[in-house]
Amino acid sequence: MHKSLTPRTNLLIIFVWAAVVGVFVFVATHPKKALVIGVGAVLGLLAGIFQLRALQESKDRFRAATTALEVRAAMTSSASGRLATYTLYVAAVILLLTAYTQKEALGFALFAGYAAFAFVRDSIALKGCIDLQGTAESK
Repeated sequence: MHKSLTPRTNLLIIFVWAAVVGVFVFVATHPKKALVIGVGAVLGLLAGIFQLRALQESKDRFRAATTALEVRAAMTSSASGRLATYTLYVAAVILLLTAYTQKEALGFALFAGYAAFAFVRDSIALKGCIDLQGTAESK
């Protein structure tokens, strides 16, 4: 199983995204900046649900994956995985448009929104990674 699918790696990534979001929430005193973070979190919820479903639907393909390209192939092998991937692209456009409405600190807002997106998405998908690890160890 590829290292990116292990619970330990995912917990580390979630911790980093949580720290980044925490910094942005602390710094984002203006409601418009908080809006981008909220939009990112909602979009991350949607992507996380799709990603979790993909992990559950294609367990054998994910367990067999040893490279990042094989993980991507496993992700896109199911409708849920393709929706998770498409949600990432749609989220990028929505976050860019939402951040652009702020007229200042575009990069800050865009990164804050993406950090919230990634934190929520990865937190939801963690259950699938834990399940993969458990079934891999039982075989």
